[in-house]
Amino acid sequence: MTLSGDFLFCALAVVAGACLQGVSGIGFALFAAPIVALRQPELIPGPMIVLGGVVSALAAAREFRHLDYRGAALALAGRLPGAVLAGLVIGLLPIASFALVFASLILAAVALSLVGWRVAPTGSKLFAAGFASGFMGTMTSVGTPPMAIVMQHADPERLRATIGAFLALGSVISLTVLAFAGRFGWHELELSAELLAPLALGFWLSSLLIPRLDGKRVRRLALVVCSIAALALIARHA
Repeated sequence: MTLSGDFLFCALAVVAGACLQGVSGIGFALFAAPIVALRQPELIPGPMIVLGGVVSALAAAREFRHLDYRGAALALAGRLPGAVLAGLVIGLLPIASFALVFASLILAAVALSLVGWRVAPTGSKLFAAGFASGFMGTMTSVGTPPMAIVMQHADPERLRATIGAFLALGSVISLTVLAFAGRFGWHELELSAELLAPLALGFWLSSLLIPRLDGKRVRRLALVVCSIAALALIARHA
């Protein structure tokens, strides 16, 4: 991908997505992927998964002191069987049916959260969130909201670090699957490398914004992103 209008368009989307991810802990793929697909479809899915994994790893590394290792491990333990189950049932019903159910559940969880419903990030709930994330992500490509909803009341630093670690390691799983399927190789890796600088810029900008945001604002931002994800699923599959 040469320096062109398309490159600048994609680079700006990556900057904004990385900044959103760095501030709220989620949102890179949700924001950047649909925009990038308009100009450079070859960046989907492999290169965007690489970039999402990198920015998630940066978030986990930046606030590693707050990382909930046990929580991230439990969520990853749930993600794997969720992804496998999705692979087994993906042909049984139209994806649109699953997507609309998921979107409705996400919106209901957001609404309950706004009226005071609290979900304690216990081991079983983190495992369940990881399972739902793996299932949803494999079926619809939107898998982060369950983790964000379970961890919404955690300290912002813990939320960003733990979800970052979960997404970074989850991207490795996804890229491995794509590689075995012949959909990820050196070409896709080179495309990813071309957008690393914009990604770094967006993440750096998030570091400037974080001190200006308290826990309540980060929580609201995460819930807004979850709602947008749900509405995007409805718009795509309705």
